[in-house]
This record gives sequence, C-alpha cells and structure tokens, in this order.
Amino acid sequence: MLDYLLALGADINAARPDGARPVDLANIYLHNRTWHVANNTELFAKNNNLLKLLFERNASCDVGTAARIGRYDLVKEMVEANPGIINAAPLYSDYFSGLPLRMAAGAGHLSIVEFLLEHGANPNQSEPGVAPGGGALHAAIWGRHFEIAEVLLKHGAHVDAEVESSGDSIVMAEWVNAPQEFIAVLKKHSKKSS
Repeated sequence: MLDYLLALGADINAARPDGARPVDLANIYLHNRTWHVANNTELFAKNNNLLKLLFERNASCDVGTAARIGRYDLVKEMVEANPGIINAAPLYSDYFSGLPLRMAAGAGHLSIVEFLLEHGANPNQSEPGVAPGGGALHAAIWGRHFEIAEVLLKHGAHVDAEVESSGDSIVMAEWVNAPQEFIAVLKKHSKKSS
C-alpha cells in the first residue's frame, strides 16, 4: 500500500496541519496498539518494519524519531551537525514524538540519553502541550527504565514536573508499580514531599 501511494505521487514527508508526518504517526500507531501489552514483541516488530519501510523510501527522520528508535549513529550525526536541535521544540510533539531526550528515555536507550545529556540536553526542557516542565523523567518511569530515571535525576530532572494529564513522576511511578525503593528516591527529590 505504501509503494502504491508513493507511485501515485504521495509525499512520504507530508505533514498534517498539526505537523505530524507518517513517521510520527507510525509511532502513535505503535503506542495505541501496544500500550496495554508493552512487551508484545510481535507488534513492536510490525511497527519497526513500518518505520524501516518509511526510511528505505526516504522518509525524513528528525532527531527525536532517531532517539526513539534507538539510532545512536543518527542522533550523534545530527547533534554534531547542529547542536541546537537537542533542546529545540520539534515541529510536532505529543507523547510519542518530541524532544530527543524524552524520546530516548521513554524507549529505554541509555547510551543515547547519556550522549544527549553530555551535549547539553535539558531534562526539564518545556514541550508545549505535552510537558511544560520537561518530560524525560516521566517518560523513563512510564517505560519502567529506572536506571535512566536515576541518570536524569543526577542531571537535575524535576520530579514534580507534571506531564499533560498524567500527573508528576511520583504519580507515574506508583501507576507503573515501580519498586518502593525507587519511589522513595523520587520522594526524596520532590519539593512537595519536603
């Protein structure tokens, strides 16, 4: 179907009025199909195949998408070419598309998170409409990537920053049944608990 539409002249990088491109929508599709079965490798494989097809047919890939799919090489290349993209608001931002640090943290790509932090990524960078106070910590906790969450805390991530309607990081940690020791660490960093 993708090749058929492209043969008819469809633009593989066409954006909706809100800025979402096919690559962004593939990420949303993955979440909508798998949010309740986070370890469903069959559905993740189907989504990865869709992304692979899009990229093979020259779909553009921004730094946030590269971070989400674990392409350290692309993230490094893009950041070295234009360091300002690390904290720049993307054209399209929602839970599944956005700043590279939040994308990498939510997907569990520790090496990308560390690279981005070393190159000036702000764990509290605002993403209008999604994470006014930064969403990387929240995303890491949602994905149950507690090692990444601890790295973000060491880099000053705000525990109390709320992400859209999902509450703050402590609320998210309780929702995903995080270990009590980890929740205690979050509470120690929270200004609300002081």
